[in-house]
Amino acid sequence: MSVVPIRVRSREGREAVTRDFLDNGSSTCFCSEALMKTLGCTEMQDVKVNVETINGTGEIACSLVSGLSVLDYEGKNCITLPPVLSTSRIPIDECDVIRAGDLERWPHLREIDIPDVDAEVGLLIGNNVPHLLEPREVINSTHLHEPHAIRTLLGWAVCGAKDKRCQEHINRIQVTSRRLELDRMLVEDYNRDFQDMASPKREMSAEDKKWLDLIQRGVRTVEGGYEVPLPLRDNLGPLPETRDIALLRMHSLRKKLMKDGTYAKQYSAFMTEMLQKGYAERVTSASQENVWYIPHFGVQHPDKPDKVRVVFDCASRVEGTSLNDLILQGPDMMNSLLGVLVKFRGGLFAYSGDINTMFYQVRVPEHQRDYLRFFWWENSFNEEPTEFRMAVHLFGACSSPSIANFVLKQTASDFGNGFSREARDTVANNFLCRRLFESRGSSRCLVK
Repeated sequence: MSVVPIRVRSREGREAVTRDFLDNGSSTCFCSEALMKTLGCTEMQDVKVNVETINGTGEIACSLVSGLSVLDYEGKNCITLPPVLSTSRIPIDECDVIRAGDLERWPHLREIDIPDVDAEVGLLIGNNVPHLLEPREVINSTHLHEPHAIRTLLGWAVCGAKDKRCQEHINRIQVTSRRLELDRMLVEDYNRDFQDMASPKREMSAEDKKWLDLIQRGVRTVEGGYEVPLPLRDNLGPLPETRDIALLRMHSLRKKLMKDGTYAKQYSAFMTEMLQKGYAERVTSASQENVWYIPHFGVQHPDKPDKVRVVFDCASRVEGTSLNDLILQGPDMMNSLLGVLVKFRGGLFAYSGDINTMFYQVRVPEHQRDYLRFFWWENSFNEEPTEFRMAVHLFGACSSPSIANFVLKQTASDFGNGFSREARDTVANNFLCRRLFESRGSSRCLVK
């Protein structure tokens, strides 16, 4: 079976590691109910679809979820999937899946790097996303009945039987639906994408109000910037042991860095700059109380192939818990997309800008930084990694977007009196996260 370890991200920003079955025999994508629950998918709709298999055709009731994205295991090549149907489980047995440890049986496949993840097959990608099934590289078999391998956008998949005793499967799934049902699904999907036009901003939940209270009581100015506490949940209890898992991920990262010199140079440049600017600091305490070690990985923007951004994997689970589970996400404090774009088109003269490393501009109180420990090599990848901890809010933590937007508006409130009303309004109302969009009726007004 063509199974690939991947990451799946929900519209809400939660992320999970799973395994994906690349199925040319299916006309649509499926997601297991367990994975949907892990991702915290809330915007689902009940639908009835006609499913045609080799055993016949029947109508089934399931859920439809939109906004899921898939990434390769390293967190690169992010692709948004079309609406995905739920199923109780993806019918792939363990004996159908060839893991990294099995490759020693076939010499022609020993050089393939397949991450060994402890996860069920939670996603099936069908032929309605053909570019994810497209082979980018092929390693052919050398003998009859041996497996072969294909490299896709999401990574390597080994195709063939792992064990002759495995049960044989025939997969062919054709999903159809009535035209009216498709029309309704399409309209609702567009309404979700343009919520500014369809519904008012949602009210804050009890957790959002708790988050706001924690932030307002804890925010303070330090060293020319702001310090905001991590919005931790109440009654956390004993934390799981995360050090060994983080070290294991570092060993996997070391292999990739030593195999790809360009990637290693870009990754090291990011980490060096982060340490030099004081965004992270070396751990000097041996205490293991209230400590969380965070794995990290690099992502690259398609338009910036010469630059790596390091993401801290706050969604990584240990004993069923992730750092993001310990933190309150907070309310949506971003300005209205529609409102910002309409104002941006209102003037004859326009400009845009952004705040560089926006999350890193907000510091974390020193007594909470041990929740943000990580490993990195100070000199050589051949040495044992050193313990560091972040001193700022992370790219990867579920609370960081809301905190960054809170601080941006707080800046306009605290320091706006020394500037014009237009300048205060621009800072408070014309940003979409870190990006600024502004227009005026004359160039003189823009300069002002």
